[in-house]
Amino acid sequence: MEAIPNPVAGAPGGIVAMRGGYIRADFDEFLRRDGTKPMTGNLNMDAHDILNAKDILGSGTITMGGDVKAGASVFAK
Repeated sequence: MEAIPNPVAGAPGGIVAMRGGYIRADFDEFLRRDGTKPMTGNLNMDAHDILNAKDILGSGTITMGGDVKAGASVFAK
C-alpha cells in the first residue's frame, strides 16, 4: 500500500474513518421509516395533522376534542 502525503505541511499523519447508514449512533434517536425501531415515548404532533394513513391499529382509548368523520361505515361493539 502506497502512502498518501498529507496536504498540510508539517502536520503529522492520521487516520480518517467514517461509518454510515443505520449503524451510526446519531441515527438511534430517530424513528425508522421501515418500522424496525419501536417508539419509546409519545409522539407530540404540536397540533399538526397526520395525513395519508391507511390502517391504524392499536389498543386503548382514542380521545378526540373535535368531530369524528368517516367516509364509510363506523363499527362499534
